[in-house]
Amino acid sequence: MSETQRILELLAKEKNMDPRLIEDAMNKIGFHESWDKKERTGNIANRIQQGGGPGRGAFQYEIGYSYIDPKTGTKKWRINKEADTDQPNSAIVARQRALNYYEKVLGEDPPEWLVGLPENFNPAELPLDRQQLLFLTDHRMRKGSDFKKLESMDVDHWWGLYHQTENDPDKRKNFRTHASLYEDELKGGPGFEDIPVPIQEPGRLDFELPPVQQRPEPVVPPIVEPQPVQEEIVPLEELQGKKTELESEFDKIDSILLQGTPYERR
Repeated sequence: MSETQRILELLAKEKNMDPRLIEDAMNKIGFHESWDKKERTGNIANRIQQGGGPGRGAFQYEIGYSYIDPKTGTKKWRINKEADTDQPNSAIVARQRALNYYEKVLGEDPPEWLVGLPENFNPAELPLDRQQLLFLTDHRMRKGSDFKKLESMDVDHWWGLYHQTENDPDKRKNFRTHASLYEDELKGGPGFEDIPVPIQEPGRLDFELPPVQQRPEPVVPPIVEPQPVQEEIVPLEELQGKKTELESEFDKIDSILLQGTPYERR
């Protein structure tokens, strides 16, 4: 059994209640406080508050000190204490309450890692189970906070009163949305905007297409190698004789053209 589980069992026994009720509330609060819209999950140990705020870790315990800006009159925060009027934020307070729980309630030495934490520590640098231990002991020692009320109070209402402390209706509505997503994730089911689209059956034609006929492979005729042509050699004397005969025939044709055809002479 881990130390966090041991403390959970002790708190449930002290309140005479089911430890699963406390554990469920703790997990839903961590899920909501560290919700990552892009990753669509929560209970992120190293979560850093968006917008530059002091919230750190799964439960967004605030680091540093709060002070009132004398120029604007608004509440601001800084990592180190610079004036006597600076007030420690929730992370510093949670660490001290955890130490007080071990020493004053249990009468035990706190775990070494808890003793070794600097006063102005960063919760986001702790493993999730140690952050959960701080959450449990913080609310055990916090004035007015009571896990027993979870038996008659919705978790969003308990969170709004004792952890978030503003009890804003709109923020509680947002908490309920994330709590529902946590339950879906726990069951392995989809969350909102993650519901899968059912796969539809492909459409069917109301007629059948003729089968595709395979084209025959083209027949390529065999390549025939050209046969060498035998040249006939004619003697020079024979060629000159034929030239003389052709010249005589041309002379006759020229004579006829000059004298006119026999039809013209008639």
